[in-house]
Amino acid sequence: MGKIRMSKYFMLVIGAVLSITYISASSNIVNNEVTQLYKLISLSHITYEKVIVGIKGVTESEKAPVEIIKMQKTAVEEALQKLGDNGNTKYCLTIKNEMRDKNTTVYNIEIQGIKELNQIDDMKDKVNKLFKDWHIQTKETISFIGSIKGDLNKQQKEMYKNQLFKSLQGKYTTSYQDDYNIGTIAYYGYTPFVEEYTKTSNGTKVNVQITFIYNEVQDTTQVIIAFPFYNAPY
Repeated sequence: MGKIRMSKYFMLVIGAVLSITYISASSNIVNNEVTQLYKLISLSHITYEKVIVGIKGVTESEKAPVEIIKMQKTAVEEALQKLGDNGNTKYCLTIKNEMRDKNTTVYNIEIQGIKELNQIDDMKDKVNKLFKDWHIQTKETISFIGSIKGDLNKQQKEMYKNQLFKSLQGKYTTSYQDDYNIGTIAYYGYTPFVEEYTKTSNGTKVNVQITFIYNEVQDTTQVIIAFPFYNAPY
């Protein structure tokens, strides 16, 4: 079967199930958030390969001139370079005017690593500060990608799910089982350790997604723990 990848259908159904509206509970940035979350979700038998921090923003009804975009790119890159580059942490930055809406500029940065969590936190905080100074409305996601050996059965997935929510002092809300890939299931809930959250149609807060995906070729179960949710295909 090869590596299992989440279908577009699965992502659409998840969105329909949650009926999410993204809410930022506070404009303040939590210091050392990545490091703190990593400590909370570090359980035996789960090996984490990387953490991905995504920060996306837009300026509505305000198109940035090309000269300003160049200056902003330079400012971000220089700020991150000053924090040190030992090859363990990577980032990808794009700032561009939206083609479908000529009055909107889109900002997107992805920071990725695992060995230097303090550096990732510093880079995340610096980017957020710059975006805030530029009056950019942002949304942020933090995703930890790991694995567990073997094909977990339903009881084992439930056990890990319960342990993770307990460690996060969180509350389990709902789940979704992929009809096409029975080895894929996503659990959703809320933790007070993350300020941002979404709200379901009935007003329930959600800011944690725990997903298990079985890889038959490697005989491992991929674990994705995302705050508030993981929206990339895999």
